[in-house]
Amino acid sequence: MSFSYRNRFNAVYFLVEKKAPAKKPKLYFSQKDESGPATLPEGFEVFENPRGQVFLRRIGTQVIKADELELVQKVLSKLGLTNRFEPWIDKNRLTLYDIPSARQAVMRFVLMEKKKRIFMPERFCFRGSVDDWISIGGPGTLLVLCQKYCRHLGKESLYELY
Repeated sequence: MSFSYRNRFNAVYFLVEKKAPAKKPKLYFSQKDESGPATLPEGFEVFENPRGQVFLRRIGTQVIKADELELVQKVLSKLGLTNRFEPWIDKNRLTLYDIPSARQAVMRFVLMEKKKRIFMPERFCFRGSVDDWISIGGPGTLLVLCQKYCRHLGKESLYELY
């Protein structure tokens, strides 16, 4: 039986191996139980994004620290936003997702300087001509940026930041 993983929405995904002629086999997750390895390959991990999609990825070093994620969660809690927004770490970004709106990414803090722990705040621009991340301020520490920008989450004032 293939390796399986149950995501946050209780959907089961199976690890599938697709072999192409004269190429390395491709591994991916599918909701169909097809033949695949019984265990994860060495050096790989299961990654689930905020929308519940499941991926196989190489194990990398965590750039965003656990205490930085905890700091963002505390700021959201203090603002009463823990039921509405969820922080996620992906590489050098700490992204805040709006849970009620299909887990849409709305704001993120991008780590610019590892040693000094300097971040750059960005918000997603939903204009049809842009549909991309835009900078909403200068660099700073995560605590200062969270206190300055997280208070705009879920409000019209968020869209005035640029």
